[in-house]
Amino acid sequence: MLFDTGKPSSWPFALGSFVLGGFVLLPYLVIRDLRAPLQRAPGAFVRALGSRIAGVVLLLMALGLIGFALLAGNPSVFAAQLQDSAFIAVMSADLLVLTLALHRCAVMDRQRRGLRLSGWSALAVHMPLLGPLLYLALRQPASQDDLGLSPGGATGSAR
Repeated sequence: MLFDTGKPSSWPFALGSFVLGGFVLLPYLVIRDLRAPLQRAPGAFVRALGSRIAGVVLLLMALGLIGFALLAGNPSVFAAQLQDSAFIAVMSADLLVLTLALHRCAVMDRQRRGLRLSGWSALAVHMPLLGPLLYLALRQPASQDDLGLSPGGATGSAR
C-alpha cells in the first residue's frame, strides 16, 4: 500500500482504519489498480517501513507479544470475554481480517516483484501473522523493474 501510485489513494483508507478498524482497508484492497507502477522514489518514511530492518523489528515484536500471551494469557478468560463483550468480538474479527489482508498484500508484493519462494520459506510465509512479517524481513529491496520503470527511467506499463 505504501508504494502504490494507482487510484484510489491508499492514505484515506489507511487513516480510516485507525478509527474504524481494518474493515476499512477491504474496499481499497478490492478496487485498487494493481497494474499501476510502484513509486519511483519513495520518501524516507516509506523506505524505512518497507525495509528489512522494519520487518525484523516487527517480527521480533510479534514473537514477543505471542510469547507474552502464552505465558500470561488465559484462553478461558478470553473465551468468556469474547462471548460477553461486543468490543472484544469486533476487535478479534478485525484482527482476523487484517491478518488475511496482510497475507494477500504479501502475495501481491511477491507477484509484483516476481519472487519465487521454495523450500521452508514457501511454507513459512503462510503462517498466520508471522508469515508476512517473515517475508518482509527476508525479501530483497525492489529493483527498478519491480517499480515498473523502464531502463530509460520512464514509467512503463504494468504487468
